[in-house]
Amino acid sequence: MTITLKINDFLTELFPEFEGDRAKLKDSIKRFYTVGAVEPAVEVDGDFVHITLDVDRIKADSKQFDRLVSLAENEKYDEAKELAADLIEQSPHVSEYHRILGQIQSETGNEDAAIDSLIDALKWDPENTYALLMVGNIYATYKDDVDTALDFY
Repeated sequence: MTITLKINDFLTELFPEFEGDRAKLKDSIKRFYTVGAVEPAVEVDGDFVHITLDVDRIKADSKQFDRLVSLAENEKYDEAKELAADLIEQSPHVSEYHRILGQIQSETGNEDAAIDSLIDALKWDPENTYALLMVGNIYATYKDDVDTALDFY
């Protein structure tokens, strides 16, 4: 799927951070149209921006993510851990994969490994609210370290 946008005042309204700098525009568009682990190809050509999305891969990744969530929700932790590890190997930059692995590790009583996975999630996305809360909860509940918990809260 390819989306073509004309570079004009309206595009500046949609992506105000671009400020006339085409490199910033390309970066902003790439960030916006990234879906999970799938980044779009973005090409600036004259007065147009062409954004090409790999829709098939987005659907496949989404199905795998949904399967991971389902396995975790149904407490099939061994299968979920294996799938999470596979997804992390394929796309280590997806914060949610690390976060779910951390949640599984916490649910199975491995708080130290959970913290490590959750920290990895936060390295990729420091604003991952669920990862921040989980690390705070682990420090407060299992490590009896309220000061560190507050840093994450």
